[in-house]
Amino acid sequence: MKWAISNVSIYSPLNKKQGEFIKWAEGWRYSLLPTDLDKDAFINEVRYHVNALNERYPKTKPLNVTKHGKPNFQLTVEIDCMHTVAIFSVIPLVNEFRFSERIEPVTKAAITQKGGSE
Repeated sequence: MKWAISNVSIYSPLNKKQGEFIKWAEGWRYSLLPTDLDKDAFINEVRYHVNALNERYPKTKPLNVTKHGKPNFQLTVEIDCMHTVAIFSVIPLVNEFRFSERIEPVTKAAITQKGGSE
């Protein structure tokens, strides 16, 4: 199944660590996750980035990642369930449109049919 990050909601940063995460998170808005493997890798990438920031800024409160919902889900990055830093809204894609120059016989007949006034 294909997935898309439909929105990234961000909130005012309280410190430099949150500011760095928000800057990184904004780059993922409206991104395509073409397979379930990519979706799972993205979830792990968010967790990895949060852990790296927690290690870089050990004196600040740690960021936490939680996943809510199924099949549409949200990844919420927050501090102590009291201050939300960012929310990634991920949705499954229902349809995919692809342009094709191949013309069906019925359509071709309608396009080539002569009309107009005599």
